[in-house]
Amino acid sequence: MKRRASLMSWNTMLSVLVLGILAQLLIVAGRPYFTANSPTPGAAVQVGDTVPALVGYDATGVRKTIPLIDGLRVATVLYVFHPDCAHSDRVALAWQAHFANGLGDPNVRRIAVTSDAPAAAAQYAARFGWQVELLSLAHPDHAGQARSLTSRTPWLVVFDARGVLRLQAHGSELEQLALLPEIVG
Repeated sequence: MKRRASLMSWNTMLSVLVLGILAQLLIVAGRPYFTANSPTPGAAVQVGDTVPALVGYDATGVRKTIPLIDGLRVATVLYVFHPDCAHSDRVALAWQAHFANGLGDPNVRRIAVTSDAPAAAAQYAARFGWQVELLSLAHPDHAGQARSLTSRTPWLVVFDARGVLRLQAHGSELEQLALLPEIVG
């Protein structure tokens, strides 16, 4: 009886092992199909990358190009948000105070950026009293760098005057912007 019980557990273990091997073979065989048919992510913008300009729509829906390469040594800070993001709501009032305090600095251009429609972006900014330039990257043709820049919200993105990405941080980390002179050099 003991021999039969150990033989049954051996058969069970062998069956599980064979099923595991078959499952792995199916996964490996299916990988090329899933890789070929999955959407390719936009080109992620990393610290050190250069973005010469952003093309989007202002609050009224007019197409707008914002050059990030600026011969006047002006840094650009993007405040990335989305009206439907609860996390954006959590930082919106802090951003409002930050916008009010920072409007006098001629060396920093501040732009609130979203992947939502221009009208929704304008309503959101008005709701929180933001006095800042708005840019919507909500066009279906926007991919790659534009999609990468708006993929995380709320998010801070800092470019120097040469259009080089110098900092990415969570939107609640406004204190990092106090280091702008060192960041953009």
